[in-house]
Amino acid sequence: MVGLSLAETITIPRHLQTPEVRVYINLAPITDIRDPNTPAPTAADESGRSSQIFVMEATARRGDAERRAIVRGRDIYAITAPIVVEATHRVVNGLAKRTGVVAAGEAFAAEGARLALLGRDRAAIEPVAKAAKSAGAEAIIVPCDLTDPQQCTAAAEKTKAIYDGRIDILVNVAGGSGPVGKTGVETTPEEFDEIVTLNMNGCFHTMRAVLPAMIDQHYGKIVNVGGTFGMRGRAGRVAYSASKWGLRGITKSFALEVGQHNINVNCVAPGMVDGPRFREKVCRDMAQKLGITEEEAAQRHAADYALKRITVDDDVANACLFFASDVSRQITGVDLPVDGGWAML
Repeated sequence: MVGLSLAETITIPRHLQTPEVRVYINLAPITDIRDPNTPAPTAADESGRSSQIFVMEATARRGDAERRAIVRGRDIYAITAPIVVEATHRVVNGLAKRTGVVAAGEAFAAEGARLALLGRDRAAIEPVAKAAKSAGAEAIIVPCDLTDPQQCTAAAEKTKAIYDGRIDILVNVAGGSGPVGKTGVETTPEEFDEIVTLNMNGCFHTMRAVLPAMIDQHYGKIVNVGGTFGMRGRAGRVAYSASKWGLRGITKSFALEVGQHNINVNCVAPGMVDGPRFREKVCRDMAQKLGITEEEAAQRHAADYALKRITVDDDVANACLFFASDVSRQITGVDLPVDGGWAML
């Protein structure tokens, strides 16, 4: 059995990376490690033999935050914990009627974040705020047109005034799809400008609005939600693809500029996300063109991905949580495709 090393970061061997061993988090300095005298269960390994699963608990203190980790390992002690966004952090979500928005809001609420939910359509945001409050989190709605820089600045100031003068996390989830199935020649200048303005300018405005506070407090996490069509070209989606390629450039440039202030800026790039739009638009269009069922169309899309499955809302929300937490403290300026293995392969 391998002994437990109290290093700042503990890497879990690949064979232990199971649903039980969830996420690895920086627990240093560890103030207390104790054996809870939990009976050690057994589990069959690849050869069919059973081996002990060692269980222990650790408590780590960082400032006023206390985190507990369950240590589970087969033939090794390992410290693991779910991603934690400390309750002292605040989140500003750029929100619109988009798949995954509710999942992202609920995920951050479950981690104890206090939410400021921004967007033009209050009716679309209210379910997110309601769900957050039901989970015991604080949530406010701040009406804001993300394409208007003055409104974004005002929204940031209102958030600071309500939440003790801090903004620790910005998650930009708002965005539009633009023309679908139109070539670049067929796309009008107005259609192109509309989607680029929303997907690029909106994120730029919110980032400019929150960064002064983050720089002053020498801490911040910014997560921009892009898309895999911003990592690979896509025929028939020229406006959307251009906007997401542009967002990658904005993300990387800001990451270089504000890294010196202990601010991380990253981009989550979802692929096709299962939901009403995927089923009722993408799959339906394919089914009609090929004379197959919508379920068969969904299966064809899944077959394009290395993992042979379609991304779901929670996959995207968890990636955002990863970048918003201190687990990712040494990662900035990257594009993380959440697509089951397509854009990078």
